[in-house]
Amino acid sequence: MATLNNKIIKWIGFVVCALLLAPPCKACTCEGECKCTPSGHAALQRDQVIGKCVCHEHNLLPREYTDAYALEVEYFDHAVLGDYCGQTFPHLLYLNISGFQYILPGSFAGHRKVTHLRLLHEFMHVIEPNVFTGLDLLEKLWADTCGIYVLKDGAFFGLPKLNMLSLSNNSIWSIHENSFSNLSSLVNLDLSKNEIIELSRGHFRHLPKLQKLNLSTNIIKHIERGAFQGLTSLRVLDLEDNLLKVVPQPKFFMGEVSQGAPSFVTSQIYLHGDSLQCYCQMSWIYNCIKIDGFIIEGTCSIPTEVAGQTLRQVYGTLMDQCKPNGTVINVPSGAKAELPCTIAYAAWLLPDGTKITERGQYWDDLFLTDNNYLVIWNTKRQHTGTYVCQSPDGENEMFYNIVVPETSGLSVGMWAIIGSVAAIVVMVIFLTVVCLRRQRCRYKILPDNIPRPQLIPPDPDHCDPERSNSYQNNFEEAINRGGNMPRGSSPEHTPCRLNGIYKYNDLFKHVH
Repeated sequence: MATLNNKIIKWIGFVVCALLLAPPCKACTCEGECKCTPSGHAALQRDQVIGKCVCHEHNLLPREYTDAYALEVEYFDHAVLGDYCGQTFPHLLYLNISGFQYILPGSFAGHRKVTHLRLLHEFMHVIEPNVFTGLDLLEKLWADTCGIYVLKDGAFFGLPKLNMLSLSNNSIWSIHENSFSNLSSLVNLDLSKNEIIELSRGHFRHLPKLQKLNLSTNIIKHIERGAFQGLTSLRVLDLEDNLLKVVPQPKFFMGEVSQGAPSFVTSQIYLHGDSLQCYCQMSWIYNCIKIDGFIIEGTCSIPTEVAGQTLRQVYGTLMDQCKPNGTVINVPSGAKAELPCTIAYAAWLLPDGTKITERGQYWDDLFLTDNNYLVIWNTKRQHTGTYVCQSPDGENEMFYNIVVPETSGLSVGMWAIIGSVAAIVVMVIFLTVVCLRRQRCRYKILPDNIPRPQLIPPDPDHCDPERSNSYQNNFEEAINRGGNMPRGSSPEHTPCRLNGIYKYNDLFKHVH
């Protein structure tokens, strides 16, 4: 019996502790009333009361305002938005709420007829799942300038009739894959003036009726190829004032444009303010601008030869370097091969199965450039094969067949070396000839009016054959040096040779 009494006492103690620790019920805290005044919204006038109320966190609205057709509620103490203390608003269509910092799931259970909801002020950082459950008839939702950072999966669950959602001028940087799930009726989505960095695959796949997507004035640097997959009704895509360099072909085009008229409605793409690289990655524009009604606006930043030109000007004709899929390229051995790719953010698959995804260094044998070109600096026979340019998701590919023919003679590099050596040899021969001619010109050059030595018949009376050769050599050397005649010589004692003698006397006269 004592044991049973002890157990009862313990259970009573647990119940008392639970009651003491439990938070006060909302009914107990909903004692005060909001201060409400009629507001003038001429465009919203009906029979019901239109009012503006200032409330503490758990204040009750006066009875006459629970029948309002349009209502503005402002909290001045950063309230956690609950369920209005169980109040219901059977006629309320337009509701503006400001001054809160958090919304509990189920807070709008008493607002089932609301069609327009506007959330204001800068204190709501996260939109949790199922926050808007109960707003089955909601058509338009504004959550601008609310300081929102994150949209969690299922953040807008329970809004089957929502056709307009504005989240402009927040700090949203992260979008989850299912942030916009269950919005099958959404037509207009505004995410402008946020801090979104990239758009990943499937972010908007739950929006089949979306016609306008505004992503302007973010910091978007990268768009995955499947980021717009499922947007089969999209008419306007605004990507102005971001950090984009290249835009992949949007998946809402529903097929290859080059194969004929694609099954998509008239589209408008705005890219003003982006630093666009106008290379082959965006050559899809060439096919799209040929379709009536297609609009694309933007300006190229690089390469320099097209800087400042519009996208329509640059892609109005097909770029020469953008080769079709399956092109066969013959490259001489030792030459440079440059393979452009028409797929943005592409990777390359080499003939040996190696996959190149990272940008290389210019001294690498194979180099992947910033514009997705694959460069082979010095092609060799082993570079022959099929090169595949792939999209990151692997769904799109293009092929190049590189052929480097066998060379029976010398390679281009060897011919270059031989040509260089030949040029050096020719230069040496030329300089040698010039030097020899200059050496010959070192001797004193006689004027043209001086007679040259002439052979005369030998004079037996004045001929000394034994001294002929030595005398003649000494004499010529003296003349060439510009000096005097050899000692013991005179014009009268002219040396003789077997074939005749030189007549030096006249020449000597002119020299001296």
